[in-house]
Amino acid sequence: MQKCEDCAATYYPLIGRILIAVLFIAAGYEKLMDVINNHGAYTIMAMNSVGIPFAGMTLLILTIVLELLGGIMLVVGYKTKWTGIVLALFTIVATYYFHFSKDQLLMALKNLSIIGGLLYVSGFGAGVWSVDSWFAKRKQTGMTEKAMM
Repeated sequence: MQKCEDCAATYYPLIGRILIAVLFIAAGYEKLMDVINNHGAYTIMAMNSVGIPFAGMTLLILTIVLELLGGIMLVVGYKTKWTGIVLALFTIVATYYFHFSKDQLLMALKNLSIIGGLLYVSGFGAGVWSVDSWFAKRKQTGMTEKAMM
């Protein structure tokens, strides 16, 4: 029987990554649906209204790819250190443009918490249940097998 501490170290990083990633996947999906249904009009209008430079379809598509791909990479735990850093930087920029006002203080604080979670993942890795861990074990096993020959 596993100790509770072992369960936490095994499963909490996976649960945490999933919970953080849901936000990015949902936001990317919402923007993708705007592109499909309205040619991105709503999202591009929102980006223009806050003064984002180069707001247009290209930036919107890049944002969708970043949110969807970054969210999926976070869930599966692939390249999580870099994924966390990139998503944290993206969230800093989004917070500056969309939530940097008195009436958006709670949203800005929420984003700061998300940035903190992303930096935590970047600093400590994805945990046992991740592609990163699988690759590390495989690399270590391969090195051990080569050393035995």
